[in-house]
Amino acid sequence: AFLMYGISITLSAIMPNSGLAILFIAIAIWTLQVTTVMVFSMIHGLSSGRSVGVSTGVLAGVSNLVASLAPFVMGILIAATHSYIGAFSFLGGAALIGSGMMAILIPQGY
Repeated sequence: AFLMYGISITLSAIMPNSGLAILFIAIAIWTLQVTTVMVFSMIHGLSSGRSVGVSTGVLAGVSNLVASLAPFVMGILIAATHSYIGAFSFLGGAALIGSGMMAILIPQGY
């Protein structure tokens, strides 16, 4: 799902047709929502019953803190290039990093 998100969001920036761009953005949003469910399911599977609330809170807090930097970086990229291609490619690259992390965790049983 992370891989599909990364590809979809990157393709949305380079589509010459706005209808296709909207389609790829919709696919990206859908797959991003799938990843959210998977990540929270994974943290519940890794945590003991007594610490699942704390684990989920820490995951959500750290995720929101890191994610708050994305609009800042995207703004810098848009200002520097006067285009959304760099900003959307940044999102795609972040998704590819997430995809790589999941590719490491899934074979280990997480």
